[in-house]
Amino acid sequence: MARPIYSIIDTIHSTLLELRQALEPLSSLVVSSSAAAPSAAAAPKRRRRGAARKVAKAPRAPRAPRAPKAIAAAPAAPAAAPKAPRVRTSAPRKAKGRPTNLRALQGKYMAAVRGLSEADKADVRKLRVDQGIDAAIKLATERAK
Repeated sequence: MARPIYSIIDTIHSTLLELRQALEPLSSLVVSSSAAAPSAAAAPKRRRRGAARKVAKAPRAPRAPRAPKAIAAAPAAPAAAPKAPRVRTSAPRKAKGRPTNLRALQGKYMAAVRGLSEADKADVRKLRVDQGIDAAIKLATERAK
């Protein structure tokens, strides 16, 4: 059943010969046209990578000088309303060392609560509502140990 390799090669060889004979008239056309115009067959010259393009720029017209700004007497601005007194933070609150960034506190709370059981998490949540986030973080870190 398996054909010997030589018979396959002979079939391919004969097919190629038939194809060559069929394309013979076209090859004479290609040879005559390339002899007539040798420059058309030459490949275009390619630019190297990263080579800068040289583009001719049209010269710009010089700018007209700007007119000096007119200094006119500006109308007097209405008197500004007095600002509300600034609320100062008390010294004990500053000394407490509490981060003013609530996201930082939220992150500390979530990190402390992450490893706790559901019952411990419920206790910490309850304490957070009652006494605040600082107490909840302290309880969560104690329960984690």
